[in-house]
Amino acid sequence: LNLVDQLHINENAHSRILMHLLSYKNVDGQYVYLASLVDLIKEKRTGEFSNIAIASPEITQEKERIDLWIRDENYAIIFENKIYNAADQEAQISRYIKKTKEGKRRYKEEDIYIVYLSQYPKEPELQSWGEYKDSFRSRYVNLSFCYDIVPWLKDKVLSNINHKELLLQTAIIQYIDYLEGLFKTRNIDKP
Repeated sequence: LNLVDQLHINENAHSRILMHLLSYKNVDGQYVYLASLVDLIKEKRTGEFSNIAIASPEITQEKERIDLWIRDENYAIIFENKIYNAADQEAQISRYIKKTKEGKRRYKEEDIYIVYLSQYPKEPELQSWGEYKDSFRSRYVNLSFCYDIVPWLKDKVLSNINHKELLLQTAIIQYIDYLEGLFKTRNIDKP
């Protein structure tokens, strides 16, 4: 029995799950899973992402219609979640970049990063970028739930959860199992 299967979650629920996981702080006050995800991003895309240093992030979900938004002192990361392969809205990424530049903190363009989360590797539609495609080439990464997020959850998150944190551990186990069911990679799906 997988509770996540039974809830029939939507794209926003996936973003909420990630928001809560990335907001987790250990006993030393460190954002260990956010740091781990940033490390994964740095492995996938060298260069500009190495400038990200976690200090005191504000992590929100569906604020200003941005699926997942991490804003810290010196950077902002916009996550666009397309786990169910929804089409990009008109100038979607462009609008989110503008909201980040014009918001309360007014981030400079060079301090904004884009993470496009898709079920399998899939690039954003060209129209979604508006005028920003070329200028974000080094500050953009595509992560897939199947090939990046599930292995990260297994290898970096689940394996590093304190054994006393049973609810977190079981939540991650259920979420991994749900995602494996979505991708037909559960043991019962294998020939």
